[in-house]
Amino acid sequence: MIARPCNFNDMFPIGRMAKQDEPIYNAPWDPTVPNSLIMLEALAHVSMKVIDEREKHYFAEYPLCAPMPLPYTGMAECAEKALGKKVKVVKHSFEYRARKMTDIVLGKDPNAKSVDGAERLILWYERCGLNGNPNVVRALLGHEPKTIDQWMAKGVEAAREY
Repeated sequence: MIARPCNFNDMFPIGRMAKQDEPIYNAPWDPTVPNSLIMLEALAHVSMKVIDEREKHYFAEYPLCAPMPLPYTGMAECAEKALGKKVKVVKHSFEYRARKMTDIVLGKDPNAKSVDGAERLILWYERCGLNGNPNVVRALLGHEPKTIDQWMAKGVEAAREY
């Protein structure tokens, strides 16, 4: 079985935003381009189902995402509902975002080919997005996955408990 998850919405810093007076989201790519997302919780449930059912999933390939593609501006709107305050979305320069990505993924001194790969990834996401259909996750789970609004509310609640 090959699982191809899309972007993880768990990377959206809702917990940190809950503690900020004026929350800011630094978008990794153009925040107006829709992208598919998946919650790590849904990915874990799908993975366990596939492991438990083994043979049924031999040679299967699953593009995994839920819900429908959503731009990061849409994620910010969901965060605003959960937080009860405005979220500012910032898109830094291309060079800054590429450097930030390589620093996080590859460390402070990546080779030129790795930097090129990060730049191409950002360009692809900015032009095309990483999109999929949530029906695969829905079918594997056997129920509707959690919505972005539900995930945001849970993240805010968890952040406020600490």
